[in-house]
Amino acid sequence: RERGGKEEAEERMLQNRMMRLSLDGSNGAWLGWRWTKEGRTRTWRNGGPRGLPSLVAMTIMASNLTRVSYSSSVRSVQERLKQADVFCFDVDSTLITTESIVELAKCKRVHQEVSQLTRSAMNGELSFHEALSRRLKIMKPSRQDVADLIAGDSIKLTPNVEPLFHSLRQRNKSICILSGGFWELIDPLARQLQLSREQVYCNSLLFDDAGAYAGFDPQAWTATQGGKKRAVEHIRELTNSKTIVMVGDGATDLEARDVGDGKGGADLFVGYGGVEVRKRIQEEADWYIYDFQELVEAIEGS
Repeated sequence: RERGGKEEAEERMLQNRMMRLSLDGSNGAWLGWRWTKEGRTRTWRNGGPRGLPSLVAMTIMASNLTRVSYSSSVRSVQERLKQADVFCFDVDSTLITTESIVELAKCKRVHQEVSQLTRSAMNGELSFHEALSRRLKIMKPSRQDVADLIAGDSIKLTPNVEPLFHSLRQRNKSICILSGGFWELIDPLARQLQLSREQVYCNSLLFDDAGAYAGFDPQAWTATQGGKKRAVEHIRELTNSKTIVMVGDGATDLEARDVGDGKGGADLFVGYGGVEVRKRIQEEADWYIYDFQELVEAIEGS
């Protein structure tokens, strides 16, 4: 049977979470499963059994149990989503169907070079600050370039963003944008989604008196590596929130999650693959979705 892209992606996630079996010695009884970073490991008393079951049978057992545990994990995340206070969203390839910096590069006819740097940054292969600096040096976007891009109407919302925001507001959830993009491009989107400037944490372009490119604001929240995590902690202090959710498609969104290093961050990370599926995000997200309707149903579910 041919399977769709979503089903294949989910199958790959399950395979990546397959547990590693630890078989040691020739005697002993099976005690159960032990959680490790990679998954669950079989635990034995006094070593391992004399007659080991076939590797095929053990793999099938591991696969079935992994499916059960994955479903249970998703339900747990969905329950926590209902209790969350603040939802933070990335913009490019998350709230909108494109990478705005790539669209800007198309206006300057340098999009191939910029696209490659964008992919490297989103996949975590290049630091965000370095990628941002290199892309802007290639483009040198003017104030008029930005105005032309906005007028061209190439930046569009991804499906079900507006119903999601409506559902969040109905439940008194706070909404923020955390983006490595630029306010000059995000401003129309923010107004469309009824978000104030204070709810948007992003970069800003600088222009000279003639409107030519003059750099970007080095003090902006997301101008440097780890900026989204710092913004999350700032939001927590402002709102006194107990649970903050980060939603996005790329490495900087994943890195905004709290990993127990004392630097804080989002309590949950929901990966979004409706525009671009990135393997690392798919594997490491607390929950991975392909349509914002999934998030709507999780939040509204009884």
